[in-house]
Amino acid sequence: MADDGRDLRIRPLGIGEALDRAVALHRRHFRELFLATLALELPLFVAARLQASALGELAASADPSRWAAAAHLLPPLAGLALLMLAGQFLLSSAAAFLVAPSAAGPALAPRAGSGRLALAALGTALAGVAATLLAPALGALPGLLLALRSASPAGQVLGVIAAVAGGGLALLWVLLAFLLAPAAAAVEGLGGLRALWRSLRLMRPAPGTPLAERPGLRASVVLLAALAITMAANTLAGLPRAAALLLAGAGSPGARLPLPAEVVVGGIEIAAISALRPFGLVALAVLYFDRRARREGLDLEGWARSLAGAGGAR
Repeated sequence: MADDGRDLRIRPLGIGEALDRAVALHRRHFRELFLATLALELPLFVAARLQASALGELAASADPSRWAAAAHLLPPLAGLALLMLAGQFLLSSAAAFLVAPSAAGPALAPRAGSGRLALAALGTALAGVAATLLAPALGALPGLLLALRSASPAGQVLGVIAAVAGGGLALLWVLLAFLLAPAAAAVEGLGGLRALWRSLRLMRPAPGTPLAERPGLRASVVLLAALAITMAANTLAGLPRAAALLLAGAGSPGARLPLPAEVVVGGIEIAAISALRPFGLVALAVLYFDRRARREGLDLEGWARSLAGAGGAR
């Protein structure tokens, strides 16, 4: 996509400005983001459709013995969920790498080799998946112990409620704390636990920061806005499947389209996902550079380097 000539380098931004910058960066790097998302999402999309088809057949079956045998689908479903979670981290790293030259300026763009950055992104994805699974388990542990050890029904119910609340809060914390780890891997070449620690430091508010400026709150608002936009677009992308099923008269839970129609409809869906999903990932990259500009003066550093480069050119 042709460059529009607009200066998109990041400085400390308001929430509306961050969303506007994410839209502009998404447009400027649309082709690269689309291809990167398509390459990773296509196999996951096909696997998910196959699993959904198998579950649909079970739901439509009136044979209870088939329902009892559905346990064999659990390991593939769990594996697919883990792969999709890891893919989220990898795609976030890819988006940050692709938009970094525009967001930070050429002087601060990633300088490490592509192999090192890929290994850092992979290590960060594995560490992020492990943290995402471990944190809710640890958060729910006190409540589970209370439920198991309590002799009264009231204590058991209280323990279950505490387990659900503790696991949910722990999951929310880990998602926000490690939100910027993929960008740190792609831009700074930090891998695994180092990227998670880097994200945790960037997301930590300075003492006395007003509530409206706290990074967790700002990140939540930006992500909710990005999620709303993406969900609305994905809903529109799902209309062709609904229309095709309606025209085919396939309204039962396990209904499937004929193979030619499935290929066409699936192609529309994966194209829409690959076109729209990167917007939320670019928003994460914008948050990463915004946090570095606020905490470390990244924008001033880039400005100083550009001046030094201009002086040297003379």
